[in-house]
Amino acid sequence: MRTEIVYEDERLLVVYKPAGLATESARVNQADVVSELKNYLSHGTKIPYLGLAHRLDQPVEGLLAVAKDQKTAAGLTKQLQNGQMKKSYRAVVYVPEETGGTLNEPVELNDFLVKEGGRARIVTAVRGAQKAVLTYRLQKVQGNAALARIDLETGRFHQIRCQMAAHGLPLLGDLKYGSKESLALGRKLQAKSIALCADTLTLLHPETGKKLKVTVEPRNEVFQVFST
Repeated sequence: MRTEIVYEDERLLVVYKPAGLATESARVNQADVVSELKNYLSHGTKIPYLGLAHRLDQPVEGLLAVAKDQKTAAGLTKQLQNGQMKKSYRAVVYVPEETGGTLNEPVELNDFLVKEGGRARIVTAVRGAQKAVLTYRLQKVQGNAALARIDLETGRFHQIRCQMAAHGLPLLGDLKYGSKESLALGRKLQAKSIALCADTLTLLHPETGKKLKVTVEPRNEVFQVFST
């Protein structure tokens, strides 16, 4: 099983999804997190219930919360909607030298996104567009590569990838939204996939109400550039 169990109790699972594995796939023969977890939890012929609170793009690695029953699923969805569930990411982005910015200074990106086919695009406020808000901080810079902390306030289709690229900070290894410069740097620094990891997930436990915070380390080798 490629999916890794990071936390488990009788109500929910928090799992690590590796880059390249789909969260849930419509293809019969394609592995995904949901099918792997159903096999893991199955007992005899009974198919276990699994409720996804959120998803990650297939090329992105990181943490997912998965409910084991409908009540927990509804509670996690409500937490996600009202902001009680927090998702924080680490990314490696391309930074033009002339716009490196101040380290650890929070910058809010506030845009409107539309989904067009398999891509997201920033537009002015028009009918059908969704508001997309995130905050990023550049934590370390080495040449044209920067380690960024990204906190999501909304969860839109390809939001981080689209917004960061549109504001001049494309993620290394992102074939869809990357620039010629970011793709070249990603190859040089061995970004095997998109340099984005949902490394921190914070929520309220659906039964106890206590805060549950789970963290993982990114596996993409490009993050090793900032390990010292």
